[in-house]
Amino acid sequence: MTFLKSETMPRTIVLSRSDKDLSAASSFGEIEYIFERPPSPFKVDDLVHGVLNRLEEIAFDAEEDFIVMTGPPDRLATLMGTICVNYEGPFKILIFDASSHQYSLRIFRPVPDESPEYVG
Repeated sequence: MTFLKSETMPRTIVLSRSDKDLSAASSFGEIEYIFERPPSPFKVDDLVHGVLNRLEEIAFDAEEDFIVMTGPPDRLATLMGTICVNYEGPFKILIFDASSHQYSLRIFRPVPDESPEYVG
């Protein structure tokens, strides 16, 4: 059976599998992992290409899908940078609130680049 995009459930995008309990995040949509195990932080090209390939494979939809902010900060920064450069925002970000044991929704709106052209 083929589904139209509007008939699919939103997904919660997670950088990589871990032992963290993501059941609260799954209430926002089906969990999709970018990596089973992320590449080394020293292999940025592998990380960026892996993110792009997986987002294309799952047909990431910035309007519908959620990005769960869990994982090593350096790799999350690479994930968000890759998404911001290659997709139009705004983006739905889920941040865990330890006091309520729930995820809070934040909307991330990248600032457009309005810097003047470099003339060298």
